[in-house]
Amino acid sequence: MTSQTRALSSQTSSLDKAVMASLAALAMFVAGYTVVRVSLAQPVASNADAADIVIPHEAELWADLAE
Repeated sequence: MTSQTRALSSQTSSLDKAVMASLAALAMFVAGYTVVRVSLAQPVASNADAADIVIPHEAELWADLAE
């Protein structure tokens, strides 16, 4: 193998860089998607005071004004 052939084989082309960037972006997307899906699948602890923060339906609010 000559020194010129060795130098050409060790260089990365722009196509190689584009493929590596695409694979890195895909890996980041898959990792992020997995983390989000796992975090959303976790059960949420129930809160006894949750009924206090529920906003009633608009019709119920208007009914209160009619009384």
